[in-house]
Amino acid sequence: MLQASKPSIPGFISLAVFKPKLIRRVIVEKREVIEDMQRQEEIKQLFGVDMFDGEDYRAFQQAKPMDAVFKYEFIDENDSKHAYMIEDWELYELYRRFSYDRKVAISKVKQKDESLITDCDVFFFLGTRLRDHRQGRPNPWSIIGVFYPKKQSQLTFDL
Repeated sequence: MLQASKPSIPGFISLAVFKPKLIRRVIVEKREVIEDMQRQEEIKQLFGVDMFDGEDYRAFQQAKPMDAVFKYEFIDENDSKHAYMIEDWELYELYRRFSYDRKVAISKVKQKDESLITDCDVFFFLGTRLRDHRQGRPNPWSIIGVFYPKKQSQLTFDL
């Protein structure tokens, strides 16, 4: 498995592409969004600066945090089990499209992710956060994107 070192050590890695040996399942956990909403307000108050140089940017709104956390549970090349949070924009948009009904939204996301597991060759784009490195987390990775080409068998040609 990829190991990230502390920022002061040469070789610090913050982005990676990773192919799991086996994806076992999609995990869904409930998440409280109150803390995230408060953090967004604090950031607004702290910076209080017009990022768009005087233009009216009321149309640009902060995305509402999801009230669910999705994780892939997978096995790496050393047969170690991991569960990394999925922070993929595509997943977020799918969830948001059906967020009027939490059960439907979760079902749609799980259905999409589980179809990737069976129908596609899945690669994770992994990213880290500096605060996780500073806190010395042994594996500060989360899945920030998923690349999923369809599984194909080797093509054969008659010569």
